[in-house]
Amino acid sequence: MTKKTVLITGASRGIGKAILESFQGDYFLIGTGTSDASVENILENIKAHNQVGEAFKLDLGDRSSIKELTSI
Repeated sequence: MTKKTVLITGASRGIGKAILESFQGDYFLIGTGTSDASVENILENIKAHNQVGEAFKLDLGDRSSIKELTSI
């Protein structure tokens, strides 16, 4: 079975964090945050909930940040 991929912006706090934590089951979670510390927190949160995923630094107000993420 193929995992569905879910991209959650702002996954380090607030609504984004709650959305990240709400996913259970066979998903590959991708969370974004605006700082290195928030990216690390997202990764820890994914692991704490026994999920599989990745986290990236992203500032949606910065076009170069968006371009960098979409080129990965």
